[in-house]
Amino acid sequence: MIDQGIIDQIRDHAIRMDWNVAFGGKAKENEHLSRVVTIAQFLAEKEEASREICEAGAWLHDIGLIAGNDDNPVKVRAIAEEYLSDLPLDSESKRRIAECVETHEGVGEAVSLEAKIVHDADVLDKMGLLGIIRHTWKVVNLIQPDASADEVFSILQKHLKKRREKLYTATAKRLVRALNEAQRQFFEDRTKAIEMLETIMQLAKDGTISDKIAKELLIKTDSQSLMYQLYISYDILQSWYVQGGTRSEFELVLVSSIR
Repeated sequence: MIDQGIIDQIRDHAIRMDWNVAFGGKAKENEHLSRVVTIAQFLAEKEEASREICEAGAWLHDIGLIAGNDDNPVKVRAIAEEYLSDLPLDSESKRRIAECVETHEGVGEAVSLEAKIVHDADVLDKMGLLGIIRHTWKVVNLIQPDASADEVFSILQKHLKKRREKLYTATAKRLVRALNEAQRQFFEDRTKAIEMLETIMQLAKDGTISDKIAKELLIKTDSQSLMYQLYISYDILQSWYVQGGTRSEFELVLVSSIR
């Protein structure tokens, strides 16, 4: 087992890098890492994986963004290994955590159950309306800043489909059903989607982080699935899991417990 103090140290470093270094500090105060950790912990429980490795890997998975885009697994793993080398962990734990970081973007095959879980947790945070907002923000601030809304629409279709289709675990495939409908509806109405993308893109260019964009859209759309994603918890994930990813009366009750 990995000492909780070490995991807390990894968490603090990961958040510091994510908020202050990645994207030049443009994403400060976003809660992506926290959400991915919550999802990874849930997946670890259901898939009977190492909770500690999954948690550490989930906190650290985006560390490669401090050097730019994180789509090169070799470079991403090297950055993770450099950081982990100074921690009082055994070599096997360091290797397993680095494996989680290496393949979180789906480039290359995950070699362990824990790596598959971190990958799937990251994918689940990119599904639904939140995923559309998050990847649009990334396109604007890193991948293709000059892209038009039409181009972003096509980029989103390809990217999100590719990520969704590579989910590894049975639990993640079950949970994603709760988020697929929102994305299907978005891409079905191209005119409405372009209008929404233009709003998201302008906010992103004006310096608004993806979480705040999502909260602004939440007021306009009153999307329950987006609310659940933003304030993801064990109870919300469990409700999706029990219902096989479908909406339920129990899910509606959860609204009152969301902060």
